[in-house]
Amino acid sequence: MNLNAQTDAQPVKWSFSIEEVEDEYILTANADIKDGWAIYSQHTGEGGPIPTRFEIEDIEVTFEEESKAITQFSSLFEVEVKKFKNEAGFTFLLNKNSVEGNVTFMACNENQCLPPKTIGFDL
Repeated sequence: MNLNAQTDAQPVKWSFSIEEVEDEYILTANADIKDGWAIYSQHTGEGGPIPTRFEIEDIEVTFEEESKAITQFSSLFEVEVKKFKNEAGFTFLLNKNSVEGNVTFMACNENQCLPPKTIGFDL
């Protein structure tokens, strides 16, 4: 049994929260990314990896990217990509204190990419 394969199968852990600020609410999504792995910006261009995508109540929305994306050439995709290593933080302004949605993302290391995965949240 290869334990590394099991460990690498889940290289990204997501957490979600809502914080009230005055009369609005901030939805925060944080990705904790294992060393050697990366996820991609919502703004990755054509021909590259699957960008991170958020949906709230079945509508695709763009979150603010609080973490700074690294822009570099990817030998896996042979294009310049924007990615996050170690951690990525995203925020979205809401007008209510409850929300249901999901995030779809692709995790890659230097040698491989895992199939896109969708994680749901209900706060």
